[in-house]
Amino acid sequence: MADALTAAARRAPAGLLRRWDESDARIRRVVHALLAGTDSAHFQRGLAAATVDALALRRAVSIAVRDDRVAVAGRAGTLGIATTEDLVLDPADRRLLRLREAALCGPATPLVAALLPSSPGAVVVAARAEGRLVALVVADRGARGGPLDDDDRREAALLSRVLGDRLERQVLRERLERQRDRFQTALACARSIFDGDEPPDDAASAGSTTGLDLTRREWEILGQVALGATNATVAERFVISEETVKSHVKSILRKLGARNRAEAAGWYARAAGRAQPSSFSSSS
Repeated sequence: MADALTAAARRAPAGLLRRWDESDARIRRVVHALLAGTDSAHFQRGLAAATVDALALRRAVSIAVRDDRVAVAGRAGTLGIATTEDLVLDPADRRLLRLREAALCGPATPLVAALLPSSPGAVVVAARAEGRLVALVVADRGARGGPLDDDDRREAALLSRVLGDRLERQVLRERLERQRDRFQTALACARSIFDGDEPPDDAASAGSTTGLDLTRREWEILGQVALGATNATVAERFVISEETVKSHVKSILRKLGARNRAEAAGWYARAAGRAQPSSFSSSS
């Protein structure tokens, strides 16, 4: 009898670890599919369904939080999900805005009661990017399902971590793409000036929309300033005096409304394309 109990005890951890491995693989697969080439709107809509699939639950509601209001972004499951589109976040639920990963909530929790009628208890999962709350997901086993336990919370916490990791990558990729675009814009402007051509149409139009009227020489000097050239270097390149360079730089700063050379260089780099905010911006 003792040998049988010992053998069963040895089998239990292996089975538990295997189940965890399977759930981990499922969560990572679902998150990968959710974030593959998507934008924030698609992410918000698909997050509820992804949570149901990843955690093997029955219903879920994903919500975007702004200040003290909750906007329903997506739903999954058909077992009595509330149709409320917009809620005022109950003071008792404000702690959820500080949630780092996941937490179990009882059926009396105002947010759970409002979104998942007759819930026996739910798990709340936080999706964060760069420490900022992107969305919350409230999920359960359905009105007729049982309460959730620590295993469900562990899987939900893993889902939160995997989401956070993938969202961080998404934000970083978007930031690098914006920096690449700005660099290419500045390089194109510099090349056009060095080749004796007019600045690119999009750069010129960016200036004209803000009332700028840089001359050809000012564009040339601004290009040098953006590259970090000193007045002496600019003067030598264009065979003019340093006093003339200073006069041009003052004119450029005045037309751009820039306080210094660094701001002027920044405007030059952004001339053909303004940076867009990350699609996964903060919701709170």
